[in-house]
Amino acid sequence: VPLSSRRSFSRPVAPSTGIVSSVGSATGWKQSYRPTSTLKMAAEDFNEAKYTEAAWASIVALSNVADYYQATSIEAPLLLDVMLNPNKHNAGENAESAKKTVEKVLAKAGVKLKDLRAELESYLSRQAKVSDNSGQKTMGRSLQKVVETARIGQNILGDSFVSTEGLLLALVKEDTLFTRDALLKQNIKYTDILNAVKEM
Repeated sequence: VPLSSRRSFSRPVAPSTGIVSSVGSATGWKQSYRPTSTLKMAAEDFNEAKYTEAAWASIVALSNVADYYQATSIEAPLLLDVMLNPNKHNAGENAESAKKTVEKVLAKAGVKLKDLRAELESYLSRQAKVSDNSGQKTMGRSLQKVVETARIGQNILGDSFVSTEGLLLALVKEDTLFTRDALLKQNIKYTDILNAVKEM
């Protein structure tokens, strides 16, 4: 049975009117934002209809996370932060559902969640900050890779939509800024997370 059919929060959501610019009205992301040509963001990577409600809630909250940490470049560790700490970023009920899924998968794989959260907070607190982050936010390459991998990886999970599990797996596989190394410190590999997802 496909994973998506077993998750109550995995029904499709209404399509958006654009790619990243459509996020702006809901999250404060600047309407003028467009991915830079060097990032080559695919429209399907930021099409709301391609995601489960929980996964999309994590994506649209990224602007709030960037504001919280006074960042103008949105990199992959910020996605992990909203998935682990949605309440901190006022990400809403669907993001809370994503958090529960992430916690279950990570715990099943043997991850020490308290240690992971503490290390992530320490990492993010050390990143460069800007005094005025009301300007245009740019999509970091690490996040671009994560989103692309999650979209392509739907088939591995048998999902019809990009799910929370898919985003988590992509973070573990592609986020070389934080997630992959942080889990390796706990002797947790990508295959451990993948197996945990498949056993859910």
